[in-house]
Amino acid sequence: MKTTFRKTMIWLHTYLGIISGWLLFVIFVTGTLSYFTADITYLSFFLGFVLCGAVFSALAYWLRVRLSASSLSGATCNQDNLETKKE
Repeated sequence: MKTTFRKTMIWLHTYLGIISGWLLFVIFVTGTLSYFTADITYLSFFLGFVLCGAVFSALAYWLRVRLSASSLSGATCNQDNLETKKE
């Protein structure tokens, strides 16, 4: 009986510790987020512009490289090819 009680207490201590630890972690993280809401909003707004600019810059570079590579291969793009023919 002693070993069963001991095993039960070890199991209970382990799982209550894990559950209470995660609960406290969630409480502390949400408290931190609510305290720094203004700073996080400012930072996310600023980083949104920076990252968006970086993505568009990389996209423009990729397009420039692709277009220059296709022009070297002899492919041409005329205005006549882009317009739809009116009948």
